[in-house]
Amino acid sequence: MPDPLIAILTGWDGPLGRGHVQRMASLLDHLVGTAGMRATLIARACPDFFPDRLRRHVRPEPEGRVSLFVRDMRDSSVDDIRRLQASAPVLCVDDLGPGREIADRAIDLLPNPVQPARRGDPGLFLHGYGFRSALEKLGDAVVEKTLDYTLYAGASPADEYVDFLVSLLPADARFAVFRGAGSFMRDGTSTTALGRDDYAGLILASRVLVSHFGIALYEARAAACRPVAINPSEYHSRLCDIAPAELGIVNLGTRDALAPAAAAAAIRGAAAGAPLTAVSAAAVCTAARENLDRFSGLLRTMI
Repeated sequence: MPDPLIAILTGWDGPLGRGHVQRMASLLDHLVGTAGMRATLIARACPDFFPDRLRRHVRPEPEGRVSLFVRDMRDSSVDDIRRLQASAPVLCVDDLGPGREIADRAIDLLPNPVQPARRGDPGLFLHGYGFRSALEKLGDAVVEKTLDYTLYAGASPADEYVDFLVSLLPADARFAVFRGAGSFMRDGTSTTALGRDDYAGLILASRVLVSHFGIALYEARAAACRPVAINPSEYHSRLCDIAPAELGIVNLGTRDALAPAAAAAAIRGAAAGAPLTAVSAAAVCTAARENLDRFSGLLRTMI
């Protein structure tokens, strides 16, 4: 008899961004590569950042009987969950839809704007695949805080928006822009191209990360990097406001309502107050793996 199969349902780009698929990719990689569990991502396309070892676990339909569905797609309907439950139990992650109420289990890893008092479990938080895999490649490196800022505006932001973010930084800042294709580091007049594997190293080396609400802000905090948020919507800004205080997010509100001079001053202030202590890549990676171990242990109890 085959081992139980865990089917992961998520999405990416558009309203979902990349955070959901990044953390589910991290979970998939851990389940099949470390925990010795059978798992598949159910999708008709494969995320562009998946390595070959994960691509072979992406299927348009499950192969065989599913033992557990992990659904990380935010707003479920009752019908969505009932259709899945006809085959197997369902675990919902950060689900704000009515289907959450009939799921076999629902957990919050991020703030819940419907019930702000409900706290997520930090011991189950899932870091993104890009962050964790880049940490693993850094090995035992201890990274000095040599960058003032890293800017992350999304996987494929408009050039105009990247230019706007850069304009908020001090003229003499040493900074990086991580944006998928076209990422770069700038030091004075020198510009260096960056790749996907540089992501974790950039955050470890930075005093401040400027991004929008999402798992990148949590990854920044794990790397002793001060998170500053400029958000695409009031919804994202609200999530910053109700995020755990220990994250220390400096929320500058939404892009449309931003006052550039005040935002630039706040970004300078965040860097001035950020720690300069070197960070162990191995220590951050170990903490991320421990969360994955706990999460996979939770899944075992539901199979």
